[in-house]
Amino acid sequence: MKIAIHVTHEAIKKIGGIGTVLNGLITQDRYKKIFSKTLLYSPMFYRSGPITMRLGDEARLLYSGIDYIGEERWAKKFKPIEERCGVKIAYGKKYLRDGNGKAEVDIVTVDIWEMPVELVNSFKYELWKYFNLESDKFQYDHDYEQYLRIAIPLIDIFEAIYGKENPVVLFSHEYMGICSALAIEMAKKEERRKGDVTIFYAHEVSTARAVVEKHQGHDLAFYNVMDMDMKSGVSLEETFGSYANFSRNELVKRARFLDYTFTVSKRTGRELVYLEPRFDTKRIHTVYNGIPVCETSFEEKMQSRKIIKNYLSSLIGFEPDYIFTHVARLVRSKAFWRDINILFHLDEHLTRLNKSGCFIILSTLVGDGRRSKDIERMEAEYGWPISHREGWPDLTGDEIELYKQLEIFNATSKKIKGIFINQFGFAHGICGKKVPKEASLEDLRRASDIEFGLSIYEPFGIAQLETIPYGGVAVISSVCGSSEVVMDTLDDRDYLIIDFTAIPKDLCGLFKNKSDFLNLTQAKRDEIERRTCRDAIGRILKILPKDDKERKIRFERLKAESKNLSWKNVVERILQIL
Repeated sequence: MKIAIHVTHEAIKKIGGIGTVLNGLITQDRYKKIFSKTLLYSPMFYRSGPITMRLGDEARLLYSGIDYIGEERWAKKFKPIEERCGVKIAYGKKYLRDGNGKAEVDIVTVDIWEMPVELVNSFKYELWKYFNLESDKFQYDHDYEQYLRIAIPLIDIFEAIYGKENPVVLFSHEYMGICSALAIEMAKKEERRKGDVTIFYAHEVSTARAVVEKHQGHDLAFYNVMDMDMKSGVSLEETFGSYANFSRNELVKRARFLDYTFTVSKRTGRELVYLEPRFDTKRIHTVYNGIPVCETSFEEKMQSRKIIKNYLSSLIGFEPDYIFTHVARLVRSKAFWRDINILFHLDEHLTRLNKSGCFIILSTLVGDGRRSKDIERMEAEYGWPISHREGWPDLTGDEIELYKQLEIFNATSKKIKGIFINQFGFAHGICGKKVPKEASLEDLRRASDIEFGLSIYEPFGIAQLETIPYGGVAVISSVCGSSEVVMDTLDDRDYLIIDFTAIPKDLCGLFKNKSDFLNLTQAKRDEIERRTCRDAIGRILKILPKDDKERKIRFERLKAESKNLSWKNVVERILQIL
């Protein structure tokens, strides 16, 4: 049986998309039949804190060199590695859960900051020798250094746990596992680990994200330029300049030395080849993400809508006919401003129809969330989350600008009101006392009529699809990787894709060549975006259910269709490749 190793920053705690992917894949029965054991592998990010939390919530700590605790059998295996490599190892087990599935996994985190310089430099030399990776440029890059260093003891560690005979399939989630995968590739050259397989799991292309977010033209400029360049055999760095001093750029380009590359959408695969034309396209495979598909009845959906409507009524003074949501990380790529542009136009139409709506943004810059007592105090003092104040424990960083945009909308809108819940999670206490005690994030997902995801950069977008099994419609931008899978899977009445990379016909004369896109200003892009949002309103009105009867029809249709979006199908796709 094979051993699966996932190198990721989400080994200890689920933070975002990669953690969702891990939970979705590893808990599938088919996955467990192929991989007898799974190891989550990561740097040890913190030395401080309670020993019981060394490997996160619900983990059983079996050994910790930094805390001098553990069973003797593990000490015999790990101490020689710790002494030889100058590291401290924490090892244990925990359960991952997704829907009704669960799976036990092993976890290893490694403290690497006291490794002998000679050992580290020797490994860096080997990386340069075989893969032309110049690590000296990144010696002060903490992120680069920690993921490079965990690669050094990796083979010794997994052989200590599982023995030398079992073949390994290593998944490098993003750039984080590239050095670990290259360590295995070097072992193969030395006639060790010949049966192992290395995979780059491209959840994004870091350089493409950086360019899209930085350029004033965002997706409108980047993807039109990419299409032109790829037809002409021109690479990303030839057009947008060298990113050789960006460590993630250099690591991702070395993924071409691995056995396989999985990309979460076809577009991501194209971005990868645009960045590094030397990739062997025959070894690049599209592996779409999945979503949890839980059995839910229409009655349960309507009960969730009642719970959420009651909560919203306590905040905005009325029960909305429609519930719109956007649950996401608070980063520029999510383009929340596009949601608000849409809502300005939608409010006018709902006013004429005498219908009402509420738009809920659930997003925050604070990864662990705010303390419940701080939320309750803000709720009591000034009516959070309807009202906000700048400064901790409330608005910080980009949360401030997003709330200002929502304030402007709320000041002029008649039938739709927006709420910004800048908190991680959704439940009573976590999001204040006004949230009903029985409410959960799943209720919010069930209740939603539309989940927005009008991103400027989105390799896939799992959260955008999470309302689909409950009859919610995904309104997403064409650059979202998830747009590819919904077009292949769903009835075209049950999703809406808005193309923000298209140029209005009367403006096509302004974009005759590549330089016109490269010189696109924010003002001109904003003008085009506003027109795109305005022109999409008719299609949005068409997909909104007129009543609960229509809501039920769509629910039943999407309930059946969404089974094709499950993680079970993703695992089958991976097994076909391997």
